Amino acid sequence: RNVSLRLCEEFQDVVKEDKALKVLTSQNHYKTSNVVPAFGRNIPADLGVYGDAKMVARSLASPEDHIGASTLVFGGGNAAADVVAALSSSKRTSKDNAPVYWAHRREQFRIDKEVARDLGEEVLLGGNIRILQGAIPVIGEVDEDGVDRLLIRVRDIDVDHGLKLHQGMSFPMKHVIACIGTQGPAAVFDKLGLQLITASEVGSKAGKEGSKLVMLKPWLETSIPGIYAIGAAISPTYGLVQENATVKRHKHTDVIFTAVKDGVTAVEHIARCMSKA
Repeated sequence: RNVSLRLCEEFQDVVKEDKALKVLTSQNHYKTSNVVPAFGRNIPADLGVYGDAKMVARSLASPEDHIGASTLVFGGGNAAADVVAALSSSKRTSKDNAPVYWAHRREQFRIDKEVARDLGEEVLLGGNIRILQGAIPVIGEVDEDGVDRLLIRVRDIDVDHGLKLHQGMSFPMKHVIACIGTQGPAAVFDKLGLQLITASEVGSKAGKEGSKLVMLKPWLETSIPGIYAIGAAISPTYGLVQENATVKRHKHTDVIFTAVKDGVTAVEHIARCMSKA
């Protein structure tokens, strides 16, 4: 009842505006009193470019969409290699000579032998695959024709007196696929300005050394009033703020039942606060 759904919108940020919270998405913005992030743990990793690169795809939906256009696949692992092979095969079958560019930040690609074998077979069959080692995504921009483009730096040339000449390539974002994996929620929590604590400070061995946990009150509210966190985003542990202001490690199982229970806890607290207002 009274639930309005908004689909195909990517979350971008939450900012404080007077006494309210303003949620920014790829399509719109919403003013509210409370926000409950429930985005799980597998959040697409950021390309780390200046500007907006939200139009970049994270998987290959349809190889036919890229027929007739040079296509960039960014990433150095098995997922990227599989996309490159699939794209190349589709283009070759369609007699499309536009190349598939395979780019990676590092000089070496890390793929399994079976994946490398399949990719090698595609090259032997005539696949037009071009490798860009040490390529760096730099800028997401809109050109003079209104086309969203991704600029990558592919080469640095030393010039006299310490100057460098950067060579780059610019691809329409609709023909860019970034297979760069996912990240945990800590980076998003940090961007939102939520208070975090290192796992070692609360005696948690979960995650990598130096990993951070979000700090939550018993009703799952974060350090910013009105912003809660629930579900897999706070698993396997989070920092539970005690009444004496100390923080204790709290285990949190990543199962649907726990996520639903979290939602009930957060919503009931919101309802109590609204009834007192």
